[in-house]
Amino acid sequence: MFLRKLFTLLQGAGLARGLEAMEAGDLRGAIEIFLPFLDDSDAAVRDKARLYCCEAYLQLGDGIRSSDPAAALECYEKAGELQPTFADVAHRTGEMHEVLGEYGQAQAAYLRALEINPAFLAARLDSIALHFQRGEALPARAGVDALAEHAPEIYREAIEEIAVSCERGQLEVASAQLRALRDRSPSVQDLHRQEARDALTEGEPAEAVRILERGLGERRYPDLLQLLGLAYGQLGELSKAEAAFRDALAIHPGYQKARINLALTLVEQHRFEEAEGELHQVLEVSPGHPLALGALEEIRCATEE
Repeated sequence: MFLRKLFTLLQGAGLARGLEAMEAGDLRGAIEIFLPFLDDSDAAVRDKARLYCCEAYLQLGDGIRSSDPAAALECYEKAGELQPTFADVAHRTGEMHEVLGEYGQAQAAYLRALEINPAFLAARLDSIALHFQRGEALPARAGVDALAEHAPEIYREAIEEIAVSCERGQLEVASAQLRALRDRSPSVQDLHRQEARDALTEGEPAEAVRILERGLGERRYPDLLQLLGLAYGQLGELSKAEAAFRDALAIHPGYQKARINLALTLVEQHRFEEAEGELHQVLEVSPGHPLALGALEEIRCATEE
């Protein structure tokens, strides 16, 4: 079974100890565990170590960014070295450069994030805001034009108002309007998450798949992968649903909802023994879990018939 192979890999490589340290909040300890495996001879181990180490650096930086922005910047830069195609890492790096007054480096980081993901709303807003702050009218206006092209439809009216202020040369007004938009803007992941949930609720799983495949991008968010699995399940594409749930669990082995849905997908494929294994893993962590117990009873009835 895929997950058993995964856990064997994690335990053999020592990565499981790092994940446990992260779960316990010992981020520096987790990093120390992951670092030696960045040069492992096994490419799969190296990839996992880079992903987990990057995540640990991000969490560490997030925890200290208010109290020690210089140290947070160092964490984000190390995360960026590990995963140079993660747009949100570049964005966080830019935020810390800006806090430290390093405006040129901040703008370069925001632009790097946008090169990776042109639809990264927060990075685009921060880039434009920095142009306004520095009195750079032409780049600010160009940024607003690009914002209109890439931003979600729900922000169209607000962006048009900012553009009008720019045309009138009212940069301070435009800057205030942009800040107001930034303050009420959810993250890109939040937008995709809600859009996908709405599509699933409205019985449009194909649309949910389109939204999620577009939104996952370079980082693999477990909850988005979980939604992707549900969408594929509704479409009857069980192998793709299974792969999405397994991807979610590869990143977050303790994600019980994804494990239960994986088990249910296996049941639909009549792979009862594998499904039982997943459900028993749920019960090891959450004894008496009603969904797991109910699924096991379904399996028992199906195999007795």
